[in-house]
Amino acid sequence: MTELAASPFVSAGTEFQRAIQVIDSYRVVDEVSFQVTPETWMKTFLNLLDPYRDFMLQKDIDVIMQAADNLYQKLLAGEPEALKSLYDVVNWRMAITVDQASYWLKNEPPMRPKVKYHKPQNWADNDKALRQRWRDKVFYFGLPDMVAGERWNSVAKRTLHAYQRQQTCLQEFDNGKLLEYAVAAYAQLVGVDAAYLPARKNLNLPSLTVPTPNVQPVSQDPYQCELPFISVDDKNRFFASQTFPILAGGVATSVSVLTLPNFDGEMTGNKELQEKIENRVKGFQKKGVSGLVVDLRGNVGESIGDAIFISKMLFGSGLLVQKKEFDGAISVVEYVGEKLYGGVIVMLVNRSTSGAAEVLASAMQGRKQGVVIGERSRGVGKYKDATPLNNGVLEVVIGEYMTLAGHAIKNIGVSPDVEYLFMKSRVRHDAKSYVVALSKQTSFVRPSRQRQTALDAPLPYLRMKQKLRVDSSDSVPSYVLMKRQEDNYASRRNIMDTHSQKQVYRKLLSAQARLAKTGVRDVELFQGLQITQDWIGVKNAGMRSW
Repeated sequence: MTELAASPFVSAGTEFQRAIQVIDSYRVVDEVSFQVTPETWMKTFLNLLDPYRDFMLQKDIDVIMQAADNLYQKLLAGEPEALKSLYDVVNWRMAITVDQASYWLKNEPPMRPKVKYHKPQNWADNDKALRQRWRDKVFYFGLPDMVAGERWNSVAKRTLHAYQRQQTCLQEFDNGKLLEYAVAAYAQLVGVDAAYLPARKNLNLPSLTVPTPNVQPVSQDPYQCELPFISVDDKNRFFASQTFPILAGGVATSVSVLTLPNFDGEMTGNKELQEKIENRVKGFQKKGVSGLVVDLRGNVGESIGDAIFISKMLFGSGLLVQKKEFDGAISVVEYVGEKLYGGVIVMLVNRSTSGAAEVLASAMQGRKQGVVIGERSRGVGKYKDATPLNNGVLEVVIGEYMTLAGHAIKNIGVSPDVEYLFMKSRVRHDAKSYVVALSKQTSFVRPSRQRQTALDAPLPYLRMKQKLRVDSSDSVPSYVLMKRQEDNYASRRNIMDTHSQKQVYRKLLSAQARLAKTGVRDVELFQGLQITQDWIGVKNAGMRSW
């Protein structure tokens, strides 16, 4: 992560001017062939500010567009109050709408929409249409909570409070939130994947009386200005480990589970955490732990330094990943480090695993150091160039990561060596982009030169044992049933029938209760331990490797 030196306050307009200069340096489209006009910029800005088209009416947009040229020129000129002027233009309507919504959401809507909620493409023509949008949206997004027993009034209050906080964050025009939208609008218009990360201020809001069980105070939450409907559903992870005794191939031994924090730069910048993880891995080696399951489920973050730190301990010196820039230049990330663990390594991934965690899993596959299990990862294989500005950092995507075998990670992900059957049955939500990425021959580069070593894991044997275990076990089929009920529950959500949803929810709770009676809480991790046990058993029994 980039550390910024303390600097005196510089006006937001100057920051915007510097940001677009950096973005222009990455533009592919020629400056003469495409010019950003104040009107196109303002329209894109409003699309980002009001993505659900539920704040403003079309007549309000027409009025705002008349001031587009004046506001845009203020930003370029670096006037200190430019963003406040921009906020004043949109705030009056936002405040009116939030106040009206408290009346619109007073009672649960009597009529349910019969189709899945779709984000409107145009702004509403009148207050009646705006009211219907609010009721449909809040009902749709709050349906799972209501099925689980939460009342409509609680869902409505929580939603309104989130929008009130968003409005408060935008009112603090010098905390960088509006500038974040302004830079994103310009970058989107010129075709550059860039994001401005401001050094936000603590707003020190007074305590609010509205009950908000799922909301943290603004001054303590780094994502305090994001709505629950917009922000990604990624939860921060914490470092933890467990050790389980097993019997593998007639030999009593143990397997440990290592849960790593998000690869967001925390490990690289925290010496105390580094020593803690290193000592834990050294302890596994010293105690003779035969197998290690590295839990990367839901691990997000784009710090390649964190991936290198973990790779040093588990794999030793060598190659990590290939980097392909947009101009076609290819390079390889190589590092030097001491290997601290020599046992069997299994990495558990799922569809939420992304960024540097995918790089780590692909490196283990490419270097034949272990086995990846679970389901195909998310597929976020891009790296950025960070440019420090006066009051924040501008990150621009300049290329993509490629596996050591030469395959793209972006939109494809890392394919596990042993895929869980119940995970395989899930439908990918991004199937179209996945097929498109596979069809692009330009997404592949030549494999990197590396010392080829044979993987001693008997993959056909592990896959066979996994299938037999699923077919004969009582707990795993219950978990498969539970997952299918979850998928069915999600797909039927668009029917908007609370009664049928509660029936499905009761079946889901029944499947969870049957699963809990077996003593199994985390079946995905439990099967990872079983696969590790199979692999160690092969080695201890002297069976041949495939």
